Amino acid sequence: AIAVEPEGAEEQPRTPLLALRDAGRRWPTLLAILVIGGIATLAGFALLVVPGVVLVTWWSLAYQSALVESTGWRASLGRSRGLVRGSFWLVLVVLVVVTVAIALFDYAVYRIADASLPGLAAGWVSGIISDTFAVAVPAAFTTAVYWQLSGYRTGSPSDPSAEAG
Repeated sequence: AIAVEPEGAEEQPRTPLLALRDAGRRWPTLLAILVIGGIATLAGFALLVVPGVVLVTWWSLAYQSALVESTGWRASLGRSRGLVRGSFWLVLVVLVVVTVAIALFDYAVYRIADASLPGLAAGWVSGIISDTFAVAVPAAFTTAVYWQLSGYRTGSPSDPSAEAG
């Protein structure tokens, strides 16, 4: 399989500074996804649990779409839903397994730190370790799901504009 490079990838050398600059330009889109997606999901959970779970699952790949495909917040939410369509249960299972694993890991780290360190230090150390994993692990798994569902790994990416039109 041939990996597909993003458009214009050969034009710039890849450096961490350029990656940070590029991500910084997309910050408003990521913030809009966070706020609007968060409010809608919270409303879904407040009405009934099921709509919240559906929205979380549909929109779980929106950040990846915004960063990789340079889409706006609406297009990113729509692209995420399009990618999840047909694989809803697979994505939901990944999200549930990762969430439960993070919760168990968080609890285990807290108990170990609490048993071996004094009060404030235990909370501080366990918080740093747990928060690091609580951010990195879901990001890694949702990114892996994004790559699988978008087809980028197989060399036949789905065209985001074809799904929108």
